Amino acid sequence: MTAYLMTWKSQTSGRHYRLTPVLNSRNATDLGRNHMSVSVAVCTYNGEEHLEGQIDSIIEQTHMPDQIIFCDDGSTDETLDILNNYRSEYPHIIELYKNSSNLGITKNFSKAISKCNGDYIFLSDQDDVWKEDKIKKHIKCHEESNAGVVFNNALVVNHRLEPITDHWSTSEYQSGIAQNPRHCFSELLKYNFMKGCEMSFSDRVKEYIVPIPDNVPHDYYIAISGSVVSYVSSIEEPLHLYRRHSANESDWETNKLKKNIASALEKRELSRVKKDVIKWGEFLNQISTIPSDEMLLDKQIVCQHLNDRYQFEKNRYEIYNPEQSLLSRHKYIIDNIYGGGYKRFSVKKPSLYLIKDFLRATLSSFQSSY
Repeated sequence: MTAYLMTWKSQTSGRHYRLTPVLNSRNATDLGRNHMSVSVAVCTYNGEEHLEGQIDSIIEQTHMPDQIIFCDDGSTDETLDILNNYRSEYPHIIELYKNSSNLGITKNFSKAISKCNGDYIFLSDQDDVWKEDKIKKHIKCHEESNAGVVFNNALVVNHRLEPITDHWSTSEYQSGIAQNPRHCFSELLKYNFMKGCEMSFSDRVKEYIVPIPDNVPHDYYIAISGSVVSYVSSIEEPLHLYRRHSANESDWETNKLKKNIASALEKRELSRVKKDVIKWGEFLNQISTIPSDEMLLDKQIVCQHLNDRYQFEKNRYEIYNPEQSLLSRHKYIIDNIYGGGYKRFSVKKPSLYLIKDFLRATLSSFQSSY
C-alpha cells in the first residue's frame, strides 16, 4: 500500500473518529468578502457503511465548505441517524432533505444541486474519501484557468481502500484535452470522462443545468452543458479515493473485445440503445435552448454535432430493432459508416463498435427466422 493511501486511510479508519472543526469568530473573520463560498451536494441511499468516512473527509478540508446539502432518497438503514447526528454537530453548514418517495440518482442530484448557493458546487458520492486539500486545489484551478467546470483524477480502490488503479488510466482520457474547448466537446461526444464525484462547477454553470432532465446521467449532462458555456480544466493529481465495490471490481480488467461481443448478444441491448437515443435527444433539446451569445462555442456547430450523434444512435436503434429486415439493418450500418459516426463517436477502436453492430444485426435476423 502506498504512503499516499496510508495517509488517507489513517484519517478514516475508525467509524466514529473525526477531527471537529469549530466555527468561531476567528473562522468567521477568515471568511471575508473575498472568500469563495463552497457548497457540496451529497446524495444518499442506504449508505451507512462508508458514509461517516466520506463526511469526515469533507468537513476536514483545508478550505472548509460553507454548505453541505444532503438529499436522502428513502434510506431504510442507519443513514438518516448518521446524517441527523452530523447536522446536530454542524447546524450552520449541513442541510438535510428527505425525499417522500424514491427519486432516483438523477432527480436526487438535481434536487441537491438546486439547493446549493455557493460560488462553487462540488458533487459527492456517499462512499468516497476526499484528500484534505481537494476543495482548495479545485478553487485554485477555477481561479487560475477561469474554468466553469473543474474535475480531478481519482485513485480507484476496493472496499478495503486498497488501490486498484487511477481513474484516468482506466478511461481513454488524456491529460490536457479538457483545456481546449473544441477538443473537450468532441471527446464528450464519444464518452463522459468526468465522474460526478470528481467535478466542481461555478454558480454560473448551475444556471444551465438545473433541472437536470430525467433520462440522462447527471454528471454527463453537467459535463456537456458546462463545456459549451464555459472553460473546463482538469487536475491530474488524484484528489479522492473512488471506492469500487467487490461486485464490479473485475470490470476494470474485462477484455474489451469480449465485452463488446457479449453485449451484442444480449437481448437487453435494444433497450440500452433506446436509452442512448433518448439521452442524446435530451442533450440536443436542452443545449438548443441556450442563447448563442452565452455559449463559449458556436451554437450552430454544437447543435449540428449533437444532432449527428443523435442520428447515429437512432440508426443504431434500427440496427438492433428485430422488426427490421436484415437488409434494412445493414443499410443503417452503411449509413453510419458513410456518416463517419463510428470514427467520430467511438472511444478508441471504431472497428469494435462496427463489429458489435454487424454481429447484432446479423444474429438477430437469424434468431427471428426461427
